[in-house]
Amino acid sequence: MDNKEFNSFWKTRYPETYPINHELKWIYPDRWFRIHSLPESKRYANSDKEYEMIFDRQNKLIDDLIGQGSKIVISFGLYTDDVGNENYKELTDFGDFTKVDSIDLQMVRSKEYEDEMYFDIYIKNDVWGKRNEKSDFKSDC
Repeated sequence: MDNKEFNSFWKTRYPETYPINHELKWIYPDRWFRIHSLPESKRYANSDKEYEMIFDRQNKLIDDLIGQGSKIVISFGLYTDDVGNENYKELTDFGDFTKVDSIDLQMVRSKEYEDEMYFDIYIKNDVWGKRNEKSDFKSDC
């Protein structure tokens, strides 16, 4: 999927919002759910053991939903005040992503954002498969 295909897909499936993650649960509540992978619905991991538990449980869930070897598109967004932002390369160990859009937030959400604030959207085409290396998850502990 390239940037044109991603933007077309988004406009078709989510016409009422931009690809800004926190907006989705409010605009499309019927498509949103949260999975608590730690015991007692704990939200955040405090140790490498808990990160590994989240990692293993999420992998199992995705395996069951889409299956090993399925083509996927991974996307993420970053807030920035620099329209030429390329700092995302320092934030991920999961390979190269392609910037597909840069949303001028002040222009589309003028009441919520200051001047010169952007939301850059990146994608990467991949194939779903478990990543078994411990380095694939990060802990701040």
